Amino acid sequence: MGKGVPVKVWLALGVLLMMAGCGNDPVRVDSAALIKGALQKAVVGKSAAPAAPPLNRAAIDQQGLPLTRAALPKSGAVAVLALIGANNGAQTWGTADGITLVLRNGVALATRGLGTDLMSASAPSAATLASGASHDRRHYYLFGGEKEIENTFACTMSSLGREAISIVGLGYAVQHRQEHCTGPSGTFTNDFWFDGLGKIRQSRQWISPPVGYMELQDLMR
Repeated sequence: MGKGVPVKVWLALGVLLMMAGCGNDPVRVDSAALIKGALQKAVVGKSAAPAAPPLNRAAIDQQGLPLTRAALPKSGAVAVLALIGANNGAQTWGTADGITLVLRNGVALATRGLGTDLMSASAPSAATLASGASHDRRHYYLFGGEKEIENTFACTMSSLGREAISIVGLGYAVQHRQEHCTGPSGTFTNDFWFDGLGKIRQSRQWISPPVGYMELQDLMR
């Protein structure tokens, strides 16, 4: 997941071990620069990044950091992101090659480094999505690298019922909900899988036409 979205760029678990030494509190906003610096030093170049070993529960638990796995089906890019900052209820997640993703309780608000990024979004809360209430969305993009444009959507929710999912060795009983959004610029359908506590354990969320959807999995217990 590098700039321009090269295929199969991974954040090695060994790099995550280096991150653990950057501070005891991974969600402190002022730790973001330290973590980013450690990651940049650990990866010589995007094309030279070492392939990570297959994820397993023991390796994830060892890190002591919140982790999320992201995939872009359109390009085939996959990466593990670590929490590098938090501000006003939004969490910033980052990869070794500088990709960042902003989430609020699992709902995507912004991306950087994917090419055509979601610059920002006025998006529903996780609680609104779980409740099934209708709502509006606003997504903001840069046009020609300078002018920001707004895409508006009217969204409705539907329930696909109870399901069982597995995320790297952990099983969850979840409620699968779909968000159907329509606007002048087009339509998209997001998927969210909520556990019994209302937490989004897995999702598939629209980013932009060039990037397509991003699939996310919460790797923590």
